[in-house]
Amino acid sequence: MTLPRVQQDGRWDAHGNLVDNHTQHALTVDQPIGALLGDLKERGLLESTLVVFATEFGYKAIENKLLIHNFHATILHLLGIEHTELAYRHGGRDYRLTDVHRRVVNDMLA
Repeated sequence: MTLPRVQQDGRWDAHGNLVDNHTQHALTVDQPIGALLGDLKERGLLESTLVVFATEFGYKAIENKLLIHNFHATILHLLGIEHTELAYRHGGRDYRLTDVHRRVVNDMLA
């Protein structure tokens, strides 16, 4: 989802006036997100649709830290894809999309 410019600061990636900036942006996505979820539920699609809202932040999380590779492994798991089998060769070496020691985070699954 791409947000429209709602104020002078521009997008979510603000570096000042954060409370006002993020409040204004939250107001622009709250109703459309609610409508999307309501529509999926009404059509019987919510149970079989993966809806992900994420952010790049969490650098100094205190609890429930989640590494990006674990997040990706969990999403792939929900899509029925075994993340350990996804690899690509680069420079004569195999790389897994979710790195080598990553795992599905079952605690975050409802």
